Amino acid sequence: MVSEEELLDIIDRLRVSVPEDIREARQLIQQRDGIMEEALVQAKKITGAAEEEFKARLRESELVRAAQASAHQILSESERKAETVLADAERVARTRKEDADGYTLEVLRKLDEQLSAFLASVRKGIEALGEGKKR
Repeated sequence: MVSEEELLDIIDRLRVSVPEDIREARQLIQQRDGIMEEALVQAKKITGAAEEEFKARLRESELVRAAQASAHQILSESERKAETVLADAERVARTRKEDADGYTLEVLRKLDEQLSAFLASVRKGIEALGEGKKR
């Protein structure tokens, strides 16, 4: 049987921990967004560098074909790297969010069990008092 004081303590702890979990989930989302933004910036830098290299080599008539191939390879590689970074960031963020959601659900289920037990105790007390009055 859970005392009222223990129940209130549990509720207070949940009030503190659930917002913390939500805050952590928001931070994870912000981190994911930051990683994705950083990946896009890096991709743009790599793409810009590839374009600059392409233009420079284009000016050199003897190296035109080599410059086109190199620029295309750099661009493709930067796109692959950006996609990989984005996919990894999304996977990490999704996993962390799922973990936070799972923890929150577990805490809420435990609270539900404890509240149910407390409610059952209260009902038994009411029944006992009701039977006492009948006698």
